[in-house]
Amino acid sequence: MRHMAIFNTTPLAVTLGETTFAIQDYIDQIFPSLLPLLYVLAMFGCLKKGMSSTAILLITIAVALLGVWTGLLA
Repeated sequence: MRHMAIFNTTPLAVTLGETTFAIQDYIDQIFPSLLPLLYVLAMFGCLKKGMSSTAILLITIAVALLGVWTGLLA
């Protein structure tokens, strides 16, 4: 069995004057891989509330497609 790491990134940036700050860089400095952890915890919470794993899988696919389509997920 192989270990596989999943990394989510976001290309969101804030521009103040002539300086652009990449949000993902600051998130990674504080807590690396924070976005995947938050998503896993949200899915776990949905399972505890009785949502089916199939519904969670379909929601995950929809969020991924919408995130890529809108440019929020790289």
